[in-house]
Amino acid sequence: MSRNLYQFTQDYLRERRAVISINSNSMEKNITKGCPQSSCCGPGSWNTQYNSLLNLSYTNHTNAIALADDMVIMIKAESVREAENIANVELNKISAWAKEKIDSTNVNQK
Repeated sequence: MSRNLYQFTQDYLRERRAVISINSNSMEKNITKGCPQSSCCGPGSWNTQYNSLLNLSYTNHTNAIALADDMVIMIKAESVREAENIANVELNKISAWAKEKIDSTNVNQK
């Protein structure tokens, strides 16, 4: 990722806030996680960040489904023990994916 594009993305995700107003009361909260939703850059951000997660090589017992910044891993197994074993394999893949994303981000910041 070019330095300019990286800086643009950092600025886009910086200092985000959620606001809820009911009657005359208003409440704000800093947002530090998740994908910006309902924005013009949101779909591109989603494609850049999450498509590779959904396209990991999951077992044929696993189905990954995502909506907005949520993801569900569904596992079909004959027993709870088998489901746990498959889930651990899949979660290790997801953990490796996340570590790779963090490592590549750290390299691009230099």
